[in-house]
Amino acid sequence: MNEIEQLREIHPLFKIYTLKMPKKIIFGINALEKIVEEAKNISGKKALLITDKILEKTNLVGNVIQYLEKAGYNVEIFNEVEPEPKLEKSEEIGNIVRGRDFDLIVGFGGGSVLDTAKIASILATNPGKIEDYLGFDLVKNPGLPKILIPTTAGTGSEVTRVSVFTKGNTKVSVYSDYLFADVAIVDPLVTISLPPNLTASTGFDALSHAIEAYISLSGNILVDAISLKVIEIISKYLRKAYFNGNDIEARYHMSIAATMAGICITNAIVNLGHAIGLVLGAKYHLSHGVSCALALPYAIEYNSIVLEEKIFNIAKALGEEINGSLEEISIKVVNSIKKLMKDVGLPISLKEIKGASIEDIPELAQETIKIKRLLIHNPRKVSYEDTIRIFNKMFEEY
Repeated sequence: MNEIEQLREIHPLFKIYTLKMPKKIIFGINALEKIVEEAKNISGKKALLITDKILEKTNLVGNVIQYLEKAGYNVEIFNEVEPEPKLEKSEEIGNIVRGRDFDLIVGFGGGSVLDTAKIASILATNPGKIEDYLGFDLVKNPGLPKILIPTTAGTGSEVTRVSVFTKGNTKVSVYSDYLFADVAIVDPLVTISLPPNLTASTGFDALSHAIEAYISLSGNILVDAISLKVIEIISKYLRKAYFNGNDIEARYHMSIAATMAGICITNAIVNLGHAIGLVLGAKYHLSHGVSCALALPYAIEYNSIVLEEKIFNIAKALGEEINGSLEEISIKVVNSIKKLMKDVGLPISLKEIKGASIEDIPELAQETIKIKRLLIHNPRKVSYEDTIRIFNKMFEEY
Protein backbone atom coordinates (compact mmCIF):
# COMPACT_ATOMS: atom_id res chain seq x y z
CA MET A 1 0.00 0.00 0.00
CA ASN A 2 1.53 3.33 -1.10
CA GLU A 3 1.34 6.62 0.79
CA ILE A 4 -1.76 7.91 -1.05
CA GLU A 5 -3.61 4.64 -0.47
CA GLN A 6 -2.75 4.83 3.23
CA LEU A 7 -4.08 8.39 3.41
CA ARG A 8 -7.32 7.32 1.74
CA GLU A 9 -7.87 4.91 4.58
CA ILE A 10 -7.67 7.60 7.26
CA HIS A 11 -8.30 11.03 5.71
CA PRO A 12 -11.46 12.10 3.84
CA LEU A 13 -9.56 14.58 1.67
CA PHE A 14 -7.82 11.69 -0.06
CA LYS A 15 -10.88 9.52 -0.66
CA ILE A 16 -12.28 9.15 -4.18
CA TYR A 17 -16.03 9.63 -4.50
CA THR A 18 -18.40 8.61 -7.28
CA LEU A 19 -21.85 10.16 -7.68
CA LYS A 20 -24.19 7.94 -9.74
CA MET A 21 -27.56 8.93 -11.17
CA PRO A 22 -29.64 8.59 -14.36
CA LYS A 23 -28.40 9.92 -17.69
CA LYS A 24 -30.87 12.79 -17.52
CA ILE A 25 -33.26 14.26 -14.93
CA ILE A 26 -35.95 16.70 -16.04
CA PHE A 27 -37.75 18.53 -13.23
CA GLY A 28 -40.44 21.20 -13.07
CA ILE A 29 -44.07 22.21 -13.48
CA ASN A 30 -45.51 20.64 -16.65
CA ALA A 31 -42.29 18.68 -17.20
CA LEU A 32 -44.51 15.75 -18.24
CA GLU A 33 -44.90 17.24 -21.71
CA LYS A 34 -41.15 16.80 -22.22
CA ILE A 35 -41.82 13.11 -22.77
CA VAL A 36 -42.59 13.94 -26.41
CA GLU A 37 -39.12 15.29 -27.09
CA GLU A 38 -37.34 12.61 -25.05
CA ALA A 39 -39.26 9.75 -26.65
CA LYS A 40 -38.45 11.13 -30.10
CA ASN A 41 -34.77 11.24 -29.16
CA ILE A 42 -34.89 7.55 -28.28
CA SER A 43 -36.28 6.99 -31.80
CA GLY A 44 -38.62 4.01 -31.71
CA LYS A 45 -42.10 2.95 -32.73
CA LYS A 46 -43.45 0.70 -29.97
CA ALA A 47 -43.69 1.60 -26.28
CA LEU A 48 -44.84 -0.32 -23.22
CA LEU A 49 -46.44 1.93 -20.61
CA ILE A 50 -46.30 0.38 -17.14
CA THR A 51 -48.71 1.76 -14.54
CA ASP A 52 -51.39 0.53 -12.12
CA LYS A 53 -55.16 0.14 -12.41
CA ILE A 54 -55.95 3.16 -10.24
CA LEU A 55 -53.77 5.52 -12.25
CA GLU A 56 -55.01 4.09 -15.53
CA LYS A 57 -58.46 5.50 -14.74
CA THR A 58 -57.08 9.05 -14.46
CA ASN A 59 -56.57 11.65 -17.15
CA LEU A 60 -52.86 11.58 -16.39
CA VAL A 61 -52.32 8.20 -18.06
CA GLY A 62 -54.33 9.40 -21.02
CA ASN A 63 -52.01 12.39 -21.28
CA VAL A 64 -48.93 10.17 -21.23
CA ILE A 65 -50.39 8.02 -24.01
CA GLN A 66 -51.17 11.09 -26.11
CA TYR A 67 -47.65 12.44 -25.65
CA LEU A 68 -46.13 9.10 -26.69
CA GLU A 69 -48.39 8.88 -29.73
CA LYS A 70 -47.39 12.41 -30.64
CA ALA A 71 -43.79 11.20 -30.53
CA GLY A 72 -44.70 8.49 -33.06
CA TYR A 73 -45.18 5.48 -30.76
CA ASN A 74 -47.81 2.78 -30.68
CA VAL A 75 -48.53 2.27 -26.98
CA GLU A 76 -49.40 -0.90 -25.08
CA ILE A 77 -50.32 -0.77 -21.39
CA PHE A 78 -49.41 -3.09 -18.53
CA ASN A 79 -51.51 -2.16 -15.48
CA GLU A 80 -51.09 -5.18 -13.21
CA VAL A 81 -48.58 -3.63 -10.81
CA GLU A 82 -49.64 -3.87 -7.16
CA PRO A 83 -48.25 -2.09 -4.08
CA GLU A 84 -45.21 -3.86 -2.60
CA PRO A 85 -45.15 -6.21 -5.63
CA LYS A 86 -44.61 -9.92 -5.06
CA LEU A 87 -41.65 -11.44 -6.84
CA GLU A 88 -43.67 -14.33 -8.26
CA LYS A 89 -46.31 -12.01 -9.74
CA SER A 90 -43.68 -9.62 -11.08
CA GLU A 91 -42.01 -12.42 -13.07
CA GLU A 92 -44.93 -12.11 -15.53
CA ILE A 93 -43.47 -8.91 -16.92
CA GLY A 94 -40.64 -10.92 -18.49
CA ASN A 95 -43.10 -12.86 -20.63
CA ILE A 96 -44.68 -9.60 -21.78
CA VAL A 97 -41.53 -7.77 -22.86
CA ARG A 98 -39.72 -10.65 -24.54
CA GLY A 99 -40.26 -11.16 -28.21
CA ARG A 100 -42.57 -8.17 -28.56
CA ASP A 101 -40.12 -5.72 -30.16
CA PHE A 102 -40.67 -2.87 -27.72
CA ASP A 103 -38.36 0.07 -28.30
CA LEU A 104 -39.17 1.97 -25.10
CA ILE A 105 -40.38 1.25 -21.56
CA VAL A 106 -42.23 4.03 -19.74
CA GLY A 107 -42.95 3.73 -16.02
CA PHE A 108 -45.66 6.05 -14.69
CA GLY A 109 -46.58 5.61 -11.05
CA GLY A 110 -45.24 5.12 -7.56
CA GLY A 111 -42.14 3.22 -6.53
CA SER A 112 -43.59 -0.22 -7.22
CA VAL A 113 -44.52 0.78 -10.77
CA LEU A 114 -41.12 2.31 -11.45
CA ASP A 115 -39.31 -0.70 -10.01
CA THR A 116 -41.37 -2.96 -12.28
CA ALA A 117 -40.58 -0.78 -15.31
CA LYS A 118 -36.87 -1.01 -14.54
CA ILE A 119 -37.06 -4.79 -14.28
CA ALA A 120 -39.08 -5.00 -17.50
CA SER A 121 -36.29 -3.11 -19.25
CA ILE A 122 -33.57 -5.56 -18.29
CA LEU A 123 -35.67 -8.75 -18.65
CA ALA A 124 -36.26 -7.79 -22.29
CA THR A 125 -32.54 -8.11 -22.98
CA ASN A 126 -31.39 -10.68 -20.41
CA PRO A 127 -32.43 -14.34 -20.05
CA GLY A 128 -33.95 -16.02 -17.03
CA LYS A 129 -36.05 -14.71 -14.16
CA ILE A 130 -35.86 -11.75 -11.79
CA GLU A 131 -34.66 -14.19 -9.15
CA ASP A 132 -31.50 -14.82 -11.18
CA TYR A 133 -30.47 -11.20 -10.68
CA LEU A 134 -31.19 -10.71 -6.98
CA GLY A 135 -28.15 -9.10 -5.41
CA PHE A 136 -25.50 -6.74 -6.73
CA ASP A 137 -24.46 -6.24 -10.36
CA LEU A 138 -25.55 -9.60 -11.77
CA VAL A 139 -27.28 -8.13 -14.84
CA LYS A 140 -25.07 -8.71 -17.90
CA ASN A 141 -26.73 -6.69 -20.68
CA PRO A 142 -28.11 -3.14 -20.88
CA GLY A 143 -31.89 -2.97 -20.86
CA LEU A 144 -34.33 -1.29 -23.19
CA PRO A 145 -34.41 2.51 -23.04
CA LYS A 146 -36.69 3.68 -20.24
CA ILE A 147 -38.37 6.87 -19.14
CA LEU A 148 -39.47 6.92 -15.49
CA ILE A 149 -42.10 9.34 -14.19
CA PRO A 150 -43.00 9.30 -10.47
CA THR A 151 -46.54 10.12 -9.33
CA THR A 152 -45.57 10.22 -5.65
CA ALA A 153 -42.94 12.23 -3.78
CA GLY A 154 -41.10 9.64 -1.78
CA THR A 155 -39.39 6.55 -3.14
CA GLY A 156 -36.95 8.27 -5.49
CA SER A 157 -37.07 5.13 -7.64
CA GLU A 158 -36.84 7.26 -10.78
CA VAL A 159 -33.18 7.97 -9.94
CA THR A 160 -32.03 4.77 -8.22
CA ARG A 161 -30.28 1.61 -9.45
CA VAL A 162 -32.46 -0.82 -7.49
CA SER A 163 -35.76 -2.65 -7.89
CA VAL A 164 -37.39 -4.05 -4.76
CA PHE A 165 -39.86 -6.94 -4.51
CA THR A 166 -41.48 -9.07 -1.82
CA LYS A 167 -40.56 -12.74 -1.59
CA GLY A 168 -42.52 -14.52 1.11
CA ASN A 169 -42.08 -12.35 4.20
CA THR A 170 -38.89 -10.68 3.09
CA LYS A 171 -37.84 -7.89 0.72
CA VAL A 172 -35.43 -8.80 -2.06
CA SER A 173 -33.65 -6.49 -4.48
CA VAL A 174 -31.88 -6.28 -7.80
CA TYR A 175 -29.03 -3.73 -7.92
CA SER A 176 -27.55 -2.73 -11.25
CA ASP A 177 -26.42 0.38 -13.10
CA TYR A 178 -28.54 -0.96 -15.98
CA LEU A 179 -31.62 -0.12 -13.89
CA PHE A 180 -30.92 3.61 -14.11
CA ALA A 181 -33.44 5.55 -16.16
CA ASP A 182 -32.37 6.97 -19.49
CA VAL A 183 -34.62 9.89 -18.58
CA ALA A 184 -36.34 10.66 -15.26
CA ILE A 185 -39.17 13.17 -15.60
CA VAL A 186 -40.35 14.68 -12.32
CA ASP A 187 -43.45 16.86 -12.60
CA PRO A 188 -44.89 18.07 -9.26
CA LEU A 189 -48.31 18.56 -10.88
CA VAL A 190 -48.86 14.81 -11.22
CA THR A 191 -48.67 14.49 -7.41
CA ILE A 192 -51.53 16.94 -6.77
CA SER A 193 -54.13 14.17 -6.45
CA LEU A 194 -52.02 12.11 -4.05
CA PRO A 195 -54.19 11.56 -0.94
CA PRO A 196 -52.97 12.74 2.49
CA ASN A 197 -52.06 9.29 3.80
CA LEU A 198 -49.82 8.58 0.80
CA THR A 199 -48.41 12.10 0.92
CA ALA A 200 -47.35 11.39 4.50
CA SER A 201 -45.95 7.89 4.01
CA THR A 202 -44.04 8.66 0.81
CA GLY A 203 -42.79 11.94 2.26
CA PHE A 204 -41.38 10.09 5.25
CA ASP A 205 -39.84 7.53 2.94
CA ALA A 206 -37.85 10.40 1.42
CA LEU A 207 -36.97 11.82 4.85
CA SER A 208 -35.74 8.38 5.95
CA HIS A 209 -33.60 8.15 2.83
CA ALA A 210 -32.03 11.53 3.50
CA ILE A 211 -31.30 11.01 7.19
CA GLU A 212 -30.00 7.46 6.82
CA ALA A 213 -27.82 8.43 3.85
CA TYR A 214 -26.42 11.35 5.86
CA ILE A 215 -25.35 9.14 8.77
CA SER A 216 -24.29 6.18 6.62
CA LEU A 217 -20.74 4.89 6.80
CA SER A 218 -20.81 4.73 2.99
CA GLY A 219 -21.70 8.41 2.64
CA ASN A 220 -19.53 11.23 1.39
CA ILE A 221 -19.40 15.03 1.31
CA LEU A 222 -21.56 15.19 -1.84
CA VAL A 223 -24.33 13.06 -0.32
CA ASP A 224 -24.08 14.96 2.96
CA ALA A 225 -24.83 18.30 1.32
CA ILE A 226 -27.82 16.96 -0.63
CA SER A 227 -29.18 15.04 2.37
CA LEU A 228 -29.21 18.03 4.68
CA LYS A 229 -31.07 20.09 2.09
CA VAL A 230 -33.68 17.33 1.72
CA ILE A 231 -34.21 17.22 5.49
CA GLU A 232 -34.68 20.99 5.52
CA ILE A 233 -37.18 20.93 2.66
CA ILE A 234 -39.30 18.08 4.00
CA SER A 235 -39.45 19.50 7.53
CA LYS A 236 -40.79 22.72 6.02
CA TYR A 237 -43.17 21.44 3.34
CA LEU A 238 -44.50 17.97 4.24
CA ARG A 239 -47.18 19.32 6.59
CA LYS A 240 -48.30 21.83 3.94
CA ALA A 241 -48.58 19.13 1.26
CA TYR A 242 -50.43 16.84 3.69
CA PHE A 243 -53.03 19.38 4.79
CA ASN A 244 -53.49 21.02 1.39
CA GLY A 245 -52.73 18.76 -1.54
CA ASN A 246 -53.40 21.61 -3.96
CA ASP A 247 -50.55 23.68 -2.55
CA ILE A 248 -48.36 23.79 -5.67
CA GLU A 249 -45.37 25.21 -3.81
CA ALA A 250 -45.44 22.39 -1.27
CA ARG A 251 -45.85 19.74 -3.96
CA TYR A 252 -42.99 21.29 -5.92
CA HIS A 253 -40.60 21.13 -3.00
CA MET A 254 -41.66 17.64 -1.90
CA SER A 255 -41.11 16.33 -5.43
CA ILE A 256 -37.61 17.72 -5.73
CA ALA A 257 -36.78 16.55 -2.20
CA ALA A 258 -37.85 12.98 -3.01
CA THR A 259 -35.73 12.92 -6.16
CA MET A 260 -32.72 14.37 -4.31
CA ALA A 261 -33.18 11.77 -1.56
CA GLY A 262 -33.21 9.05 -4.21
CA ILE A 263 -29.83 10.28 -5.41
CA CYS A 264 -28.62 10.12 -1.80
CA ILE A 265 -29.53 6.46 -1.29
CA THR A 266 -28.02 5.55 -4.64
CA ASN A 267 -24.69 6.84 -3.41
CA ALA A 268 -24.84 6.08 0.33
CA ILE A 269 -26.51 2.95 1.64
CA VAL A 270 -29.38 3.17 4.14
CA ASN A 271 -28.91 1.32 7.39
CA LEU A 272 -30.61 0.50 10.71
CA GLY A 273 -33.86 2.38 10.08
CA HIS A 274 -34.47 0.61 6.79
CA ALA A 275 -33.44 -2.76 8.23
CA ILE A 276 -36.09 -2.38 10.94
CA GLY A 277 -38.55 -0.96 8.40
CA LEU A 278 -38.17 -3.93 6.06
CA VAL A 279 -38.88 -6.33 8.93
CA LEU A 280 -41.92 -4.38 10.13
CA GLY A 281 -43.30 -4.09 6.62
CA ALA A 282 -43.04 -7.81 5.99
CA LYS A 283 -44.38 -8.83 9.41
CA TYR A 284 -47.36 -6.48 9.63
CA HIS A 285 -48.00 -5.79 5.92
CA LEU A 286 -47.21 -2.11 6.22
CA SER A 287 -46.30 0.11 3.29
CA HIS A 288 -42.59 0.79 2.94
CA GLY A 289 -43.03 4.47 3.82
CA VAL A 290 -44.99 3.77 7.00
CA SER A 291 -42.62 1.06 8.22
CA CYS A 292 -39.51 3.17 7.60
CA ALA A 293 -41.14 6.19 9.24
CA LEU A 294 -41.99 4.11 12.30
CA ALA A 295 -38.40 2.94 12.60
CA LEU A 296 -36.71 6.29 11.94
CA PRO A 297 -36.82 8.09 15.33
CA TYR A 298 -35.78 4.95 17.21
CA ALA A 299 -32.87 4.31 14.83
CA ILE A 300 -31.73 7.93 15.23
CA GLU A 301 -32.01 7.68 19.01
CA TYR A 302 -29.88 4.54 19.00
CA ASN A 303 -27.23 6.03 16.70
CA SER A 304 -27.16 9.52 18.19
CA ILE A 305 -24.42 8.74 20.70
CA VAL A 306 -21.88 8.34 17.86
CA LEU A 307 -23.16 11.02 15.48
CA GLU A 308 -21.58 14.01 17.25
CA GLU A 309 -21.52 16.95 14.81
CA LYS A 310 -23.97 15.27 12.45
CA ILE A 311 -26.78 15.24 15.02
CA PHE A 312 -26.38 19.01 15.40
CA ASN A 313 -26.59 19.42 11.62
CA ILE A 314 -29.72 17.27 11.45
CA ALA A 315 -31.30 19.33 14.24
CA LYS A 316 -30.53 22.55 12.37
CA ALA A 317 -31.98 21.15 9.13
CA LEU A 318 -35.15 20.21 11.03
CA GLY A 319 -35.45 23.81 12.22
CA GLU A 320 -34.49 23.10 15.82
CA GLU A 321 -32.36 25.33 18.07
CA ILE A 322 -28.91 23.79 18.35
CA ASN A 323 -27.99 25.05 21.82
CA GLY A 324 -27.27 22.25 24.26
CA SER A 325 -25.33 19.05 24.79
CA LEU A 326 -25.16 16.12 22.38
CA GLU A 327 -27.77 14.31 24.47
CA GLU A 328 -30.09 17.32 24.55
CA ILE A 329 -29.83 17.88 20.80
CA SER A 330 -30.43 14.18 20.15
CA ILE A 331 -33.66 14.35 22.16
CA LYS A 332 -34.71 17.41 20.16
CA VAL A 333 -34.14 15.58 16.88
CA VAL A 334 -36.08 12.49 17.95
CA ASN A 335 -38.97 14.57 19.30
CA SER A 336 -39.02 16.74 16.18
CA ILE A 337 -39.34 13.68 13.95
CA LYS A 338 -42.06 12.17 16.14
CA LYS A 339 -43.94 15.48 16.15
CA LEU A 340 -43.89 15.57 12.35
CA MET A 341 -45.09 11.95 12.23
CA LYS A 342 -48.01 12.74 14.54
CA ASP A 343 -48.92 15.86 12.59
CA VAL A 344 -49.27 13.89 9.35
CA GLY A 345 -51.13 10.98 10.89
CA LEU A 346 -48.38 8.38 11.03
CA PRO A 347 -47.99 5.91 13.92
CA ILE A 348 -45.12 6.46 16.34
CA SER A 349 -45.57 3.25 18.33
CA LEU A 350 -45.95 -0.44 17.54
CA LYS A 351 -48.97 -0.32 19.87
CA GLU A 352 -50.75 1.50 17.05
CA ILE A 353 -50.10 -1.28 14.53
CA LYS A 354 -52.84 -3.86 14.05
CA GLY A 355 -51.68 -7.34 15.00
CA ALA A 356 -48.43 -6.21 16.62
CA SER A 357 -47.60 -7.90 19.92
CA ILE A 358 -44.76 -7.49 22.38
CA GLU A 359 -44.34 -11.26 22.04
CA ASP A 360 -43.12 -10.64 18.49
CA ILE A 361 -39.99 -8.84 19.67
CA PRO A 362 -37.53 -11.79 19.57
CA GLU A 363 -38.61 -12.61 16.01
CA LEU A 364 -38.42 -8.96 14.93
CA ALA A 365 -34.96 -8.62 16.43
CA GLN A 366 -33.71 -11.82 14.84
CA GLU A 367 -34.96 -10.84 11.39
CA THR A 368 -33.43 -7.37 11.69
CA ILE A 369 -29.99 -8.72 12.54
CA LYS A 370 -30.08 -10.86 9.39
CA ILE A 371 -30.10 -7.76 7.16
CA LYS A 372 -26.34 -7.34 7.30
CA ARG A 373 -26.17 -5.73 3.85
CA LEU A 374 -27.69 -2.62 5.47
CA LEU A 375 -26.39 -2.90 9.02
CA ILE A 376 -22.75 -2.82 7.90
CA HIS A 377 -23.40 0.80 6.86
CA ASN A 378 -24.83 1.81 10.23
CA PRO A 379 -22.60 4.20 12.19
CA ARG A 380 -23.00 2.17 15.39
CA LYS A 381 -22.65 -1.59 15.60
CA VAL A 382 -25.95 -3.39 16.21
CA SER A 383 -26.35 -6.61 18.17
CA TYR A 384 -29.36 -8.85 18.74
CA GLU A 385 -29.62 -7.47 22.28
CA ASP A 386 -29.58 -3.91 20.94
CA THR A 387 -32.48 -4.61 18.60
CA ILE A 388 -34.44 -6.20 21.45
CA ARG A 389 -34.10 -2.94 23.39
CA ILE A 390 -35.08 -0.87 20.34
CA PHE A 391 -38.24 -2.87 19.72
CA ASN A 392 -39.13 -2.70 23.41
CA LYS A 393 -38.98 1.09 23.16
CA MET A 394 -41.15 0.99 20.06
CA PHE A 395 -43.84 -0.80 22.06
CA GLU A 396 -43.48 1.48 25.10
CA GLU A 397 -43.92 4.74 23.17
CA TYR A 398 -47.35 6.23 22.64
